[in-house]
Amino acid sequence: MPVWSRARLFLKTIRTCRPEGQTKRNKKIAEAVEKYGYTRRAIADHCEMHFTHVRQIMNKEI
Repeated sequence: MPVWSRARLFLKTIRTCRPEGQTKRNKKIAEAVEKYGYTRRAIADHCEMHFTHVRQIMNKEI
């Protein structure tokens, strides 16, 4: 399976974009950016949040 295909599948694993699963969500968001090269905008669109919130999550996880 090509790398880009695995990356697309990974974004679908961030199922809980809601605050209830914050810790798990934040780790998956960080992994999506660092390992799979997703943009913060793409993750924000998927999770229906503002891209600056994704930036804040990334700053906390690093």
